[in-house]
Amino acid sequence: MVDQSELEGVFGFTPDDLLINREGRLSRRQIHRLSAEQDWAVSGAAAAAIGLGFLFTSLILYFLVVPGLHITAAAATCLIITAWVTLTLILTQVVFTVARGLLHRRMRRREFASSLRQRMRSAVSGAGLSLPNAQVERIEGVLTRQSDGEHKYLMLGDHAISGLATEDDHRLWELEADRPYALYRVKGPGWIVSAEVLDNTSNG
Repeated sequence: MVDQSELEGVFGFTPDDLLINREGRLSRRQIHRLSAEQDWAVSGAAAAAIGLGFLFTSLILYFLVVPGLHITAAAATCLIITAWVTLTLILTQVVFTVARGLLHRRMRRREFASSLRQRMRSAVSGAGLSLPNAQVERIEGVLTRQSDGEHKYLMLGDHAISGLATEDDHRLWELEADRPYALYRVKGPGWIVSAEVLDNTSNG
């Protein structure tokens, strides 16, 4: 049975963080963590954009520039090979950096357990958000796991908590079904920053 201390490990918050979240605010620690994660998400999105841009540039060079200059097949092949090798090196570095960062951060109490796709979504959903002024909202209810026959999703009382902001948040699936919880999330992007058990097993 998941207790309050385990929730702190799963969602990466402290009792002091929870007290501040109950007041509708983010703690300094959470602001720093979310800011770092936003930077990480933006960097990942930028790296992906650069890689795709380089790929399209290579294709344009091949189909437009090479025929126009009447470069021989051998020269064109060398050009494409060079472009692909360069692209491979860039993407290898990006993948290595992402993998190393994910591994390092997952080892730190799984605070960054979301997938890369979730991070890229976060870069969009949190754009323009001032973290020091962000509001934290509380939702509560009994957690239930439901299915429409094709997709599984989570409900917390009347709130659907497996949506755009949390679709890839595997932390939520570690919660036990048919137990009452309160989740604290950043208003707007919906990032979950803390949680508490509401039944008699809660120590918070």
